[in-house]
Amino acid sequence: MALGECSEKIQAFWFGANGCEYVAWKGSHQIYVYPTDEYPSPPSYIIQHKKRIETLEEFDNALIHGIRMRATYSEIGTGVFGD
Repeated sequence: MALGECSEKIQAFWFGANGCEYVAWKGSHQIYVYPTDEYPSPPSYIIQHKKRIETLEEFDNALIHGIRMRATYSEIGTGVFGD
């Protein structure tokens, strides 16, 4: 049984558990982790995987075996051009 779900329409994988949402774009190496109590903040950490996440099986493998990396953010400006 798979842990996550796949949306072919948006080419992404998703899983929700333990107060977090886990999201990966098809073809990426990362799963972005969004704690639901910090919404709408950016992801608090990512899960880095050694292979591209192309299938639901690979998404599940990344969830279980991927390397967790804490994300830190600092303000650099506003808007797309940072002014």
